[in-house]
Amino acid sequence: AQTKNTRIQRTLLVESVLNFCFLKFPQIANSASARIRLKRTTIFKKNLQILQIDICQFALALQVQHTTSHEIGNCCIRKITSNQFSYKGGTSYTRWGRNDCPNNNGTQLVYAGIAGGGSYGETGSGTNYLCLPHDPDQSPANFPHELERSGYVAHVWGAEYQYSFGKVKVDDDVPCAVCLDTTTETSLMIPAKTSCPSLWKKQYSGFLCANMHHHPGASEYACVDYDAEYIEGKRENQDGKLFYPVVSECGSLPCPPYENVKYMFITRIEYDLGGCAAHFFYLLYLLNLKYDRHETFGGAFYIRWGRKDCPVVNGTNLVYSGIAGGGAWKETGSGTNYLCLPHDPDFAPSDFPNALQIHGLKAHVWGAEYQFAYGNVKVDDDVPCAACLDTNAVTSVMIPGKNSCPATWTKQYGGFLCANHYGHAGASEYSCVDENPQYFEGSRQNLDGKLFYPVSTVCGSLPCPPYENSKYLKCVVCSR
Repeated sequence: AQTKNTRIQRTLLVESVLNFCFLKFPQIANSASARIRLKRTTIFKKNLQILQIDICQFALALQVQHTTSHEIGNCCIRKITSNQFSYKGGTSYTRWGRNDCPNNNGTQLVYAGIAGGGSYGETGSGTNYLCLPHDPDQSPANFPHELERSGYVAHVWGAEYQYSFGKVKVDDDVPCAVCLDTTTETSLMIPAKTSCPSLWKKQYSGFLCANMHHHPGASEYACVDYDAEYIEGKRENQDGKLFYPVVSECGSLPCPPYENVKYMFITRIEYDLGGCAAHFFYLLYLLNLKYDRHETFGGAFYIRWGRKDCPVVNGTNLVYSGIAGGGAWKETGSGTNYLCLPHDPDFAPSDFPNALQIHGLKAHVWGAEYQFAYGNVKVDDDVPCAACLDTNAVTSVMIPGKNSCPATWTKQYGGFLCANHYGHAGASEYSCVDENPQYFEGSRQNLDGKLFYPVSTVCGSLPCPPYENSKYLKCVVCSR
C-alpha cells in the first residue's frame, strides 16, 4: 500500500510539473505530439527527478502534506519563482570581431578577450583561433625546466584583420567575446547562409575568414561578425594570426549554386578613377548559433560526413543537407576544418571588402572528394554531408578507433577515420566518414579540392599493441 501511495504521489507530481510547463510554454501544450515528446525527453526526465527531490525536501521542511496535484503544482511554482533552484545549462560560442554578445534573451557575456593563435608564417603551432582573456594567469616559474631555453615551444600571437569593411581597417587588432545562451543546450554554425532553419534562433552573422590560402600556417574557418569592431590604439602591421575573407573555388564545389571567384573589371570605375577596380563574391559565414525554440529540449549537434541524411535513430532530425568542402589539399593556408556547405548559399554584399583585394589576398573554400573506393563510392566522387540534431541528448562525441559506444551512450553512426594525405601541403582535421557513404550523381571528375583519405596507424609513440602498424582506423559518433 505504501509503494502504491508513493507511485500515486509521483504521478501527481509529474502531472503538476507538466501542467506548469504547459502553462509556461503554451506553444508546446498546443501540440499533442509535443506533450508526448516532452514526457519522453531524457533531459526533462533528468531535471524532473532533481525537481521531485527538491520539492519533496521543501515540503518536508515546511511540514506540508500535498494531497492534490494542484497543491503540488503551487508548491512547484513558488519554488521556481523564489529562485531556490535554477537551470544552469546552456551553450557557449565565441563571437569573433566583437567585445560583446548579441542582444538576445538569455545570452550572457562570459568574458571579452583578444583574438589570437599561431602565426600565419609558422607551419606548426595551433591552427584554431583562440579568445585570450585580458587578465591572463601565468604558468609556474619552473615550467618547463629546459625546453623553452632551447626553442622547443609553440607560439601564440595576437590577430589582425586583413580586410577593410565598416569600422575596421587592414591590420586592426581583433577583439572577441565568449558568450553563453542559457535558454538552449546546443548550437551549430552554418557556412554560406544568413538565415536560420525553422525553429532555430540566430545569434549573429558575418563573414567566413581563415588564413591566406598560400601562407605556410594553416588555420580553421571562423565567423567574423558583420559589424566588426577593433581594439583601440592598435592599428599597426604586426601580423600574427590573420583573418582573410574566404572566396569560393568552383570545381569539386558545384557552380551553380556557388559562383567562382572572379575579378569584375568595371569600365565606368576604370575610366573615372584612372585605374581598374575589382571585387569578389565572398562567402558569408553564419555563426548561426541556432537553437530549438522549445527551451526544454536542447539537443546534441553533429555532422554526418558522406551521407545526405541523418541516422534512423529516435530523436535525431535533419537540420540541413549539404556539400562537404574546405581548404585545398595543396594549399598550406586557408582552413583546416571540413565544412558542410548548404545547397542554397548566400553571398556577401558587393561592397565587401571595400579595400579591394586585387593581389590574391584571400582564403579559399573548395568542394571535397573521396580518395578511396568502398561500397557505393569511387575515387574522386564528390562528398555529401548532413547536419543532424539529436533532441534526446545533450552532447555528442566522435571516438576514433572504435565502432561501438560506451555504456549509456547512443550510437549515431559508425565509419572510417579520414583526413588529408600526410605528405600534402595542406593540413586538415580528422573526421568520421560514414561506413555506408553516398556521393553526388554526375560528379565523378578529378577536380580535387578538400580531400578525404583513410587514416592508417603508425607504431612508435602510438603503442602497438593494442594498435597495429598500417591498419585503417574505424570511428563512431555517439550521443548522450
